[in-house]
Amino acid sequence: MVKTNWDTEELIENWTLLPQELELAKKKVGGNQIGFALLLKHFQLFAYFPEDKSSISQVVISYIASQVNLPESDYSDYDWQGRSAKVYRVEIRRLFNFRVVSVQDSEDMVTWLIDEILPDEQKNEAITELVYQRFRELQIEPPTRGRVERLIKSASAKYETDFQEQTLNQLTPEMTEQIDILLSTVETENDESAEQSDIKTKMSDFAFLKTNPGAVGLGSFLTEIEKLKRIRAVGLPTNLFEGRSPKLVKTYRHRAATETPYLLRQHPPAIRYTLMAAFCVQRAQEITDSLIEILTTIIKRIDNRAEKRINQELIDEFKKVSGKTNLLYRIAEVSIAEPSGTIERVIFPVVS
Repeated sequence: MVKTNWDTEELIENWTLLPQELELAKKKVGGNQIGFALLLKHFQLFAYFPEDKSSISQVVISYIASQVNLPESDYSDYDWQGRSAKVYRVEIRRLFNFRVVSVQDSEDMVTWLIDEILPDEQKNEAITELVYQRFRELQIEPPTRGRVERLIKSASAKYETDFQEQTLNQLTPEMTEQIDILLSTVETENDESAEQSDIKTKMSDFAFLKTNPGAVGLGSFLTEIEKLKRIRAVGLPTNLFEGRSPKLVKTYRHRAATETPYLLRQHPPAIRYTLMAAFCVQRAQEITDSLIEILTTIIKRIDNRAEKRINQELIDEFKKVSGKTNLLYRIAEVSIAEPSGTIERVIFPVVS
């Protein structure tokens, strides 16, 4: 979005007409001078034209009007979609050596996004900025903001579809079956003839995998190991997402974590198994890190307890010594009497 608030310094830096630009504007008639100057400076700043009058701040209009020595009211009659405005756009494009975007340009932009941007960037705002920057580098006037948004959505949809299909193609039937087991909330019954109404529900393994480790201890350590075993039972390839952006995999992991087993089961296979594969791969890494932290904490606790136990044993042994007060008094007494004497000659004869 174009800025709406401009301070004096910003106005001078960005919206001041240079002598040659002022000369071009002065060749227009009446309020068209303001309209042309606004189109010129806006294109110079952003490499595209404003879509309507509301796109430009009133403070900018006032500043431009003052430079061409016309009242702001002259601009109120300027027709943004009129013949003059269209002629001015052509003139300004030629001035900056730009051309209008074509259908092929849009298709090339989609390809560029899929190949260069989407593997590493998932945030729509950042992608939009990169698209406008790319058009500027190619000296192409971009389409309207709405068409740019549709272009980005088209590229994102195609990229994700390709990613999902490629992921699914790497999974065996055994792997997808294990993923379905993780998402199952039905209690298995030995009696296959049980009525539909008798089916019991349970917490899914997927829900169990999302739980936090809890308080550090042997119990939490064993629980995390159990989680890791259930993920490894899926048997996902170690290179499943090789060459894929960690950001993209992380996005899918978080999407999976925010959905219930029921909602995940409703997705088409390519989406469902890609979401769950990303979750399992990254969750396994998280659980492994958690196990290391738990184990480190347990070892530290054992070390601290052992140290405390040794210290307590020393204290207990010291308490067993009879006549401690008298013994300490005698040691102090002989030490004061012969401060320069050696421990072996002065202290040892006093202490048995």
